[in-house]
Amino acid sequence: MCAVDQKARAFTDSDVQTLTKLAGVAVSLLKSYRATLDLDDQLTDAVALQEKMLPGNARIEHIQSACPLDVASYYKARDGIGGDIWGIEATNPQRVFLYAADFTGHGIAAALNTARFHSFVHIASQRTDKPASMLRRLNERLREVLPVGQFATMFCATLDFTAKIMEYASAGSPPQLYRRSSEESFELLSKPSLPLGIMRDAVFESETVPFEPGGALVLYTDGLIETPRPPDPIFTPDSLRALLNAFPRGNAAELSNKITSALFFEPAIEVDDDLTMIVAMHTGVGVESCLDYEI
Repeated sequence: MCAVDQKARAFTDSDVQTLTKLAGVAVSLLKSYRATLDLDDQLTDAVALQEKMLPGNARIEHIQSACPLDVASYYKARDGIGGDIWGIEATNPQRVFLYAADFTGHGIAAALNTARFHSFVHIASQRTDKPASMLRRLNERLREVLPVGQFATMFCATLDFTAKIMEYASAGSPPQLYRRSSEESFELLSKPSLPLGIMRDAVFESETVPFEPGGALVLYTDGLIETPRPPDPIFTPDSLRALLNAFPRGNAAELSNKITSALFFEPAIEVDDDLTMIVAMHTGVGVESCLDYEI
């Protein structure tokens, strides 16, 4: 820090102290700016890492080429990075495990939980694809590592294309949407249960329903039914079901686009929470081997 003038001046001790304080302020601002740049770089890396954890287009296309399955997804983190995560795993030559999870909070703290959760799911899926068993395993792991007050909601389902059934279980998730076949209407799948990570001995139960050609499953986190914030969200589970039942039969991408177009019908609408949605449809095409790809 320096002071320049056109003529020599005498500096008092008070002047020197003032300049010293100003110099300290300048250094603090420079350090703060440098820290902001470093944080921006770290946030960019974190966003890239979180996006990499989500199923990529190549992986989804590979699964679709081996299974009678059509998948479309939508993901948006409120702060660029957040606490939502979804995944798809082929656990058997004719079976696919699909899930959507939502951690409390937003930003980097929630994203760290999703990173840990991603590895937990991958390990657990190699041992079981039974939804209730999966939730029990994940609940035990999360109960050990999550701080008090943090938890995750999750809905998971195993699609068995040979048996034409779907087995599902919920851990505190909102009602999800399911259609048995192309001839049926969408209905709500609601199963009261505790979120993951709250109580070590929480009980989770599976249910099995038919999943035939033309059948569909729409998974979503609560950002979809909390935009804008209650009491005036655009969607409720019932209005979402009504929208899909009024829509002519289409593929997974068309159903997904129908929902997002209705949600963001005005450009000014912004999500108030992380939002994830997955549409999975039974295409009825012959089954080969869903495991015919690199995990």
